[in-house]
Amino acid sequence: MVKHHDVFVKPRVTYIVEVLRQLAMVSTDAGTVAVVDHDLLPFIEDQWSKNLPKKMRSLESLLK
Repeated sequence: MVKHHDVFVKPRVTYIVEVLRQLAMVSTDAGTVAVVDHDLLPFIEDQWSKNLPKKMRSLESLLK
């Protein structure tokens, strides 16, 4: 269990998932390369499969 998940992990995972989605959309021919913290993989997979919004968001909006 991660303490303060909403404060520390969730914003980072949300940002990473959006970056991955935008990379996948832009580089469909060349593939996608991602370097992420392997400890976040379960959270990334969960957000990607269950909580990914249909509409893309600007990366700048996720940094605020």
